[in-house]
Amino acid sequence: MKYIYYRFKCDHRGLHYFRVKKIKGEPTPLVVKITIGTQPKKGRPFCVGITLIKYITFISSYGWKMESEEWNNSIKEITEAEYNKAFELLMKKLK
Repeated sequence: MKYIYYRFKCDHRGLHYFRVKKIKGEPTPLVVKITIGTQPKKGRPFCVGITLIKYITFISSYGWKMESEEWNNSIKEITEAEYNKAFELLMKKLK
């Protein structure tokens, strides 16, 4: 199993981290989303915490332009260490 990690940062949608698991090169249907910080828009998708979302939601809401450098500055592929650091930060906030 291989994981790919992403960071999404946008002024009006907040800071999110994603863990996408790939099996045999194909993404699995579920993605772990970590939301950190306060977002101006209120609602469940923007609450601080850990959420399990569908891969299609990840692509359609956050990563639909991630392969285009000229169009997308919001989502970037990151290392496992950066993702784990965000996870630990979230755990401290939730305690």
